[in-house]
Amino acid sequence: MTREKRQQLADAAILVLVERFGPDVARHLLEAMGRPEVVAAFPRVLATLHAQQLHADGLSPRDASYRIAELTGMSVRNARRYADAAGQT
Repeated sequence: MTREKRQQLADAAILVLVERFGPDVARHLLEAMGRPEVVAAFPRVLATLHAQQLHADGLSPRDASYRIAELTGMSVRNARRYADAAGQT
């Protein structure tokens, strides 16, 4: 299995966990038994979900990036990438 395919599967698994149990429980489950690449992907997948929701709620990419950074713990600069991408879809 290629690295890209493993990453796609990890992203899909994270989405299912977040939708089913919420972000806090999903993070706990991943940290308890997750592979390193899955644990590392969690903030990225969560940021994507937040960006899509904030875009749907009408927030500007700038405002959304600050909120994403607050929710995920990532830098505002990195969060802005997700906010900008959500605005382009």
